[in-house]
Formats: sequence, structure tokens, C-alpha cells
Amino acid sequence: DSVIQNLTVNHGVNLILLAIIRLMLVTILTVLPAFLIIWLVSNKYIVKPINSFIQITRVISMGNLGQRVPVLTTDELGQLAQNINTLVQNSATAFQNMANYLRDEKLKERELAVANEKLQQLDKLKDEFVSIASHELRTPMTAIKGLISMIFEGDFGPINKQIQDPLNDIATSTERLIELINDMLDVSRIEAGRLRLTFEDVSLNSIILEMVKLLQPLARQKGIELKAEPFDDRKVRTDPGKAREVLNNLIGNSIKFTDKGEIMVKAGQRENLMYVFVSDTGLGISKENQQKLFNKFSQVSDNQLGRPRGTGLGLYISREFARKMGGELWIERSEPGKGTTFAFTLPLTPLNQPSNMLLSNSYV
Repeated sequence: DSVIQNLTVNHGVNLILLAIIRLMLVTILTVLPAFLIIWLVSNKYIVKPINSFIQITRVISMGNLGQRVPVLTTDELGQLAQNINTLVQNSATAFQNMANYLRDEKLKERELAVANEKLQQLDKLKDEFVSIASHELRTPMTAIKGLISMIFEGDFGPINKQIQDPLNDIATSTERLIELINDMLDVSRIEAGRLRLTFEDVSLNSIILEMVKLLQPLARQKGIELKAEPFDDRKVRTDPGKAREVLNNLIGNSIKFTDKGEIMVKAGQRENLMYVFVSDTGLGISKENQQKLFNKFSQVSDNQLGRPRGTGLGLYISREFARKMGGELWIERSEPGKGTTFAFTLPLTPLNQPSNMLLSNSYV
């Protein structure tokens, strides 16, 4: 009986094992093909496209915008590939446009450089012409001025009253032409770096009083009071002739554009500079015109001010003179209808240095 029972148990176990083995074989034979099918499908439609994206985008990231991602499917991955290709195409177009723009800008830059060089050559020729023409004109104009002066002094006999007024007009026009020629020569020397300065330690007070006294007759003709306010005099290191020209231009402008009231010249010391102020009660200058007043050939509109036009060089030359002498020139204040104050500075003579009459000649 025990033997029969053992055989029965072993047979049952074998049947169970056989069933398990059969189930495993069925499972393997069923799942493996499905797995293979899933792997093949995913490899074709997912893995390969993604690997292709990686390879192509790596090439594109290195600057090769001619590459495109192959569109293998019509699903989301295919749409992604199309979007990547569109982005690359747009980037390529943008880079090409930028390259064309930069090339055009480079060509324009070269053309501008060539044009600028030609303009500089023309400007140099213009300066040379102005310098030569001014020199050639100044000699005969000075001779004409001398002859007119001799006529007025009676060196050629009595003057007929009928020609006295025309002679006065000729004398005035000759003087204006000589001033214009001198201004043109000054501009030519400034721009060519040939402006000669002779520096001296001189009394600023004596220069101011000299110019005020010289120009007072012109102010009196218009009923204007021209005066200088006393100040503690200190010697300045400057070119006296150029300092006189600056004062002459500033005071002359004030007389020209003032019809009533007064013109006051003041000076004062601040640190190592002497400040000179020329104030008037004239027409004043608008903010707009103040910005362009120191440019060459620039002047306030004669329609606005009702005054004869000048050369537009006086203030430009005066500011350049002030700068060359170590100072500056500017509009301190101005208000239309109330007057204008111009100011300029000159360096003081150092206290710890001996005062020599003639310090140096220099070209600037």
C-alpha cells in the first residue's frame, strides 16, 4: 500500500511539473513574438527617428544649416521633424539675410571711408585756397584803406562834399573786407595748427580798460554806456593780442545787438583762473540759437534780430583763441529781450614763478 501511495504522489507531482512546463512554453511562445513585434515597431517608428534627430541636430548645432531631419512618419514624431526642419530653414534664411546686411554695411563703410578721405582732401584744398586768397587780398585792401585815409587827410587836395559820403561808404566797406580777410586767415591758421601765440605775463586790467576806451565812441554813437567794473588786478599768462581780439569781438557784438541801456565788463578770480564777463541789455539769444552760435559761419537770424549779417566767424575764432590760451569761452546767460552775458577765462600767472615779459612763442 505504501508503495502504491508513493507512486501515486510522484505521478501527481510529475503531472503538475509537466503542466507548469507546458504553461511556461505556451507563455514564452505567446509573449516572445509580441515582444519582438513591439521592439521592431518601436525601433522603426520611435528609436530610429529619435537617433536621427540626435545626429542631425548635432550637425546643425555645429553650423551646418543645410542638413534636414528625415520625415519618416506622419504622427507626432513626423510633425516634430517637420517643425525642426522649418526652424532650421528659417534660421538659415535669417543668417543669410544677416550676412547680406553685414556685407552691404561693410561696403557702405568702405564707400564712406573713401568719401570721407576725399572730403578731407577737398577741405585741405579749401583751407589752402582760403589762406592763399586771403593773403593775396589783404595787401591791396590795406593799400586801398591807406589811400582813402590819405584822401580824408587832404594829401590829395580838398575833398568835394559830393564825394565825401561815397568815400565814407568805401572806407567802411574796405574796413569790413579787411576784417573778413583777417577772420578767414585766423580760421585757416587754427584749422591747420599754424596759429602763433606769444605768451606773456600781462595785466588783465590794462587790456580791459584799453579795449573799453577804444570801443566807447561806438557805444556813444548808439547812446549806450560802456564801462568796466573795477577789480583786484592780477597778471594773466596769455597772448595779449589774442586776448584783445576776444574782448573786441565780445564787446563789439554787444554794441551791435544793444539799442539802449549799458554794456558792463567785469572780471574776477577763481582758483587759478581769471573770469571775464561781458554783459549787455540787448536783444538776447534764444536757447535754440545758443546751441549753434559757436559754429563756423553760424549766426543768429537777421530776420529775428533785424541786424546786418556778419561772417559768423567772430565767436568761433574767439572761443578757439580762449582755448588755445588755456581758457574757455561760453554764454553765461541770455534771455530774449533782456540781454546776454558772455564769459571767458584766462590762466593766472603762478605766484611762485618770476614774471617774465616774454615767455614763449608757440604754434598751436
